[in-house]
Amino acid sequence: MKSIFLFSLGLVFLTRADIYSQTIIWSEDFSGYADGTITGIDNNNPPLGNDWSTTYAGSGTFSVQANELRAENTGTEGVWTSEVVDISAFGKVEITVDAAWAMSSFFSGADYIRMFYILDGGSETLFFEQNSGFATIGGSATVSQVLSGSDVQIIIRVDNDVNLLADDLITFDNVTITEVLTLYSMTNGNWNAGTTWSTNDFSGSQTSCSCTPSSSETVVIGNGNTVTFNISGTTSGIDILNTGTLRWNGNFNLNISRGGNVIIESGGSIDLNGNTGNMLFGSNAVNFSMQVDENTSFSNIRFSAENINAIISGTANISLSGDLDFEQDNIVVTNQLSGTLTANRLLFDNDDCTFINDQTVQLNNNLQVNGGGDNNNVFTNNPGAILNLTGAMDFNNGNFIVNNSGIINQSGNFTDIDSGSDLFNLDGGVWNWSYVPGTPYDNAVNIILDCTDGSNTFNYTGSGNQNIVPVTYTNVGFAGSGTKTTQANLDVNGNLSITNGAQLDVNSGNDNITLGGNWANSSSSPDPFVESTGTASVTFDGITDQTVTNTNSETFRNLSVNKGGGNVILNTGTNVNIDGTLNLVNGFISLGDQSVTLGSSASITNASASSFILTNGTGELIQNNLGSGGRTGNIVYPLGVSSASYTPLMIDNSTGTSDNFSVRVNADILTEGTSGTVQTTGAIDRTWLINETSAGGSNVSLTFQWNLSNELTSFDRSNLNVIHYNGTDWEVLGTTAASGSDPYSASVSGISSFSPFGIEDGLLSPLPVELISFEANPVNEKVILNWSTASELNNDFFTVERSVDLENFEEVVRVDGNGTTSQLTRYVAVDDKPYGGVSYYRLKQTDFDGKFEYFDVARINIELDELRISIYPIPSNGETINLRMDGLDNNLNAPLRIFNSAGVLVHSTALYFDTKHAISQKINLNSKLTSGVYTMIIDADKPYIRKFTVK
Repeated sequence: MKSIFLFSLGLVFLTRADIYSQTIIWSEDFSGYADGTITGIDNNNPPLGNDWSTTYAGSGTFSVQANELRAENTGTEGVWTSEVVDISAFGKVEITVDAAWAMSSFFSGADYIRMFYILDGGSETLFFEQNSGFATIGGSATVSQVLSGSDVQIIIRVDNDVNLLADDLITFDNVTITEVLTLYSMTNGNWNAGTTWSTNDFSGSQTSCSCTPSSSETVVIGNGNTVTFNISGTTSGIDILNTGTLRWNGNFNLNISRGGNVIIESGGSIDLNGNTGNMLFGSNAVNFSMQVDENTSFSNIRFSAENINAIISGTANISLSGDLDFEQDNIVVTNQLSGTLTANRLLFDNDDCTFINDQTVQLNNNLQVNGGGDNNNVFTNNPGAILNLTGAMDFNNGNFIVNNSGIINQSGNFTDIDSGSDLFNLDGGVWNWSYVPGTPYDNAVNIILDCTDGSNTFNYTGSGNQNIVPVTYTNVGFAGSGTKTTQANLDVNGNLSITNGAQLDVNSGNDNITLGGNWANSSSSPDPFVESTGTASVTFDGITDQTVTNTNSETFRNLSVNKGGGNVILNTGTNVNIDGTLNLVNGFISLGDQSVTLGSSASITNASASSFILTNGTGELIQNNLGSGGRTGNIVYPLGVSSASYTPLMIDNSTGTSDNFSVRVNADILTEGTSGTVQTTGAIDRTWLINETSAGGSNVSLTFQWNLSNELTSFDRSNLNVIHYNGTDWEVLGTTAASGSDPYSASVSGISSFSPFGIEDGLLSPLPVELISFEANPVNEKVILNWSTASELNNDFFTVERSVDLENFEEVVRVDGNGTTSQLTRYVAVDDKPYGGVSYYRLKQTDFDGKFEYFDVARINIELDELRISIYPIPSNGETINLRMDGLDNNLNAPLRIFNSAGVLVHSTALYFDTKHAISQKINLNSKLTSGVYTMIIDADKPYIRKFTVK
């Protein structure tokens, strides 16, 4: 409130006994009771007076004193309660209470008097409240509330704490429930004509009451009647029924008093008839309601008394050519109208008022505070609600609060904003600001705009240039068209989007952007994101995954990753270009199938095992201008296939022709570069895929880094090969020893052609022989073996081996190699006694230094005309021996005996087969044989003797 000085306000309650009488249903004036009475049965005025009681546990006064109920120095709340009063026989009733107060909060708690009613056994509903201020507030009022129902109970709560510096006192008296008469239109006529109205409803014949509406009655217009509003009038409520019309014939005010209701039913009509028609709500009642189910127009709706609580509801639209005006203090209005409430302005012309929007409000001008002394007013836009604000938020330097959890579409400015105000874009709120400055916005907004609560969004949607308010945002969007320019560093805890034809410009102030959410750029602007050529950067600093989306590729001057968790993920089609510095502090960039390209003078800083680029798809890290005249020295490619595996590469092309190099790392190393069988031993389980834009002229040194966990079994890092797949075979580029200690590294120089690169054990495959083909073909119960090489390096000899189970191989033939040659060489060998049935051949190549390599396996199938018996493996382990029998006849039943070198029988069994196919069988020996030479005899159609050794 503006004033804290003692004042007095009284409303006169007029009975109209000269016209008709109103029934007093219940009344208590506390007369006839002795001082100190705390419960009452009013026998002084039967039958009107009835039971009442108090509940109070304090040490001060809360009782009847001098024919009124007094609260003084209570120190705790006192509660006065009437009995439940039957009002079912009356259409509407009015509660009235006389109250007076002088109270403050000097060195005491907050004092108050609060009046409630309970209708039909429901919950307590407040209909009057007066609270203390810091200084003494004094006053009085006759409080009233109109309502209807079956029964009602009145409850008055009072607290008046001890105050050493002031004589605080609260009293109330004359608690009355009175019938409210209803006047019904009975014909077409003027508002102030007695012949227009009847106390009889529309159900039967009506006779004139020779009366006109006042604050003591409610009116109902219907039955096809048109009532002409020909003078400013007052009523405690109005109901315009279907076919009823209230028509203005001049510029008059319709005053609603005593907490009455305004109902405009479907088919009912308000006709301003070209005049200025205002609706005023005013009395010391708390609860008013306005229900509109037919589209209705007024000039203004004004709330002209303190402590009003009003609800606007209904299914239709309300259109005000003027204002929705808060003229007094402590007014709360809630818009629940499912249609649109349209006004010129929402005008706050006093203190401590609140407008709560649950639906849609259209303001064709301003959301406005009328003067600098009008303070502590509030506009609340609840979830799902919409405010369309064509004009400005003009606070006239009064303190004002906006709470937005719905949608605000604001096309006007922020003007005369007091730094004591607050603009809260709350969780779920969307604030679309489309103002294109004719004049700059009030800089106080830079202090009071709060967009940090929960998940809210502030969008700059103007069709033209806009300055960005320098505050911290949860989510921020730049839409419409024109340039949206930062005025300081931009801090976004959530998502940032650039859409439509908008351009985001951080160049003017060389401003940084820190982003905790996603970056999405779908603007059609030719240059949607303008950065300076200085040190400003975009920093991703979220704690969960953040995405970058721009199907036209996104360009950053400087990009920094400094995350507390999650990855920066490039969405499908979003390639990223960096012209300045990529600063990898903490966290990872996940490429997927997208690429990151560093420009000709760009660089990467601070990469480590805790921050690098994940090549988890086909995407690559591309760095331009590496070589003489461009970027020289070791250029790092900080890559890995997962956040737990940092396997970077360094490229040095200082003496080669400048070129652009792209790199990605694949998990595993495969027999054919990027396809084939996964190698499981003798190598590093990574493949580095390196390519240059223009072939030729490069002279590159490569340094590979890996971790202990990347080393497969049988890998010896003290003797390793750096290998390169040339499209046909893996070739060795250099043999060296690893450096470092987990992580390890190895280097190779003089590289001029590029493809997949890997690292293998120096004693295991692959080795430098370019095999063209290897074939095994059965001919007349023999196997012809053919192979050819395109080139050989230090090739000592080839060995052909065979097996029946792909596990146990034995040597068939050894053929000398050609040492070193670049000529095509063909080789032929023969296996005179192959296995019958299915068997396998493989080719082994051995270098002069003992290094060897295996090539692909060939499969054959031979049917023999005679029994052929083979034993494998040789030597045996002494516990088992495998027997291979080819060319069997049906029903072979033959004993098997094994003798040691001294001729002693050490094992015997019987063999039985009923098939002609090749048979392999494992013979489990009765006891483990000692080392030596043994003889196996099988008595089939003739004795078959085979010797074998045990190691």
